[in-house]
Amino acid sequence: MHTTTSNTIGMSALSSKMISFMRFPLALAIVFQHSYYCISSAQPVEITFSWQLINLMRGFFSWIINGSTLCAFAVISGYLFFQHWENDNNSKTLQWSWRSYGKKLYSRIWGLLIPYILWNLLTAWYMHSPITWHIFYNQNIWGGEQINLFGQHLFSTIAPIDAPFWFVKDLIYFSIIAPIIYALVRYGKWGSLVFVAIIWTLHWPAWMPSQTLLPWFVCGAYLSINRMDLAQTARNLWHPLLWIGIAAQIATLYLDGWALQITKPLLLAIQCLFYFWSASYIAERKIWETPEWLTASSIILYASHAGLGLLNKSAEWMTLLFPDTVPWYGIILRYFLTPLLCSGVIVLCVKLIWPSPLVKLLAGKYKPSLLHTHAHSSNH
Repeated sequence: MHTTTSNTIGMSALSSKMISFMRFPLALAIVFQHSYYCISSAQPVEITFSWQLINLMRGFFSWIINGSTLCAFAVISGYLFFQHWENDNNSKTLQWSWRSYGKKLYSRIWGLLIPYILWNLLTAWYMHSPITWHIFYNQNIWGGEQINLFGQHLFSTIAPIDAPFWFVKDLIYFSIIAPIIYALVRYGKWGSLVFVAIIWTLHWPAWMPSQTLLPWFVCGAYLSINRMDLAQTARNLWHPLLWIGIAAQIATLYLDGWALQITKPLLLAIQCLFYFWSASYIAERKIWETPEWLTASSIILYASHAGLGLLNKSAEWMTLLFPDTVPWYGIILRYFLTPLLCSGVIVLCVKLIWPSPLVKLLAGKYKPSLLHTHAHSSNH
């Protein structure tokens, strides 16, 4: 048998544990985001303290502390795409390999594309929707009314019938254009980060799609291509950027208009960094060991809570226990229990039937023979 010798560059054990730990909490945070709409936002005739408190609580736990969840997911995806590449030298930057690129694309077919197709088909079946190409691409469109600092309307978000999967759709795009992203990072060096910072902060150019995620995928790719460990980088950057975040928050409080549009993206970026910083210490201290079935629950939770209406069903059940006539603390309790009930049911179902091949397929964890043969180069 003919064999070849290659050097495979991999991430640290700490970063690997950190990423495994983060997947489910980030997915749960997204369910909490969407649970914001499970309580009526209609303003009462008389604005009361209890109404303000309810809005404050759900706004804080749905959006303020969870504002950067998809950004963190995109960093992880960009970081992992350029991990475990075959390399023939020990240079400080990752060398391009079409063979490794092909293996990564093959792993993304099973890790992203097939779950994307299956979940949208399941959602179309649940919604009694005709099976057309629209369910995989543009069944949902929003965001075109937003403008950037230059008064230009931003590119609309285009989503499949399982609306949260717009995120997965973009990750599939990024995987395909990975050679361009590699060239941008490899030869643009720090300029690539300046470029994505402009996209993220100024939302320019307005015609560019995927402005929410592309900068973060590139940041993750930058770390991998330059052989920088994700966990250690988060630790090194957290403290200096914390002070920048405090200054940005002060500027946000004292300045209006355009200043908020610049400082808000910066605050979200620092929040994303905080996710990695805190998760690295949890992983290091082995406070929580993430089982594989719980990691697999992440994409199933992400896909089914909205696509199959499980979050809405949970809200209906909680409304029976805590109707709108209960005191304000009952409404707040309903807000917290709704996403927890939805997530708990999904996780329990996954646990009971794990490791069923169907569950692995829906979770993007199914590894056919080629991926088993090259397991070290198809980690996703």
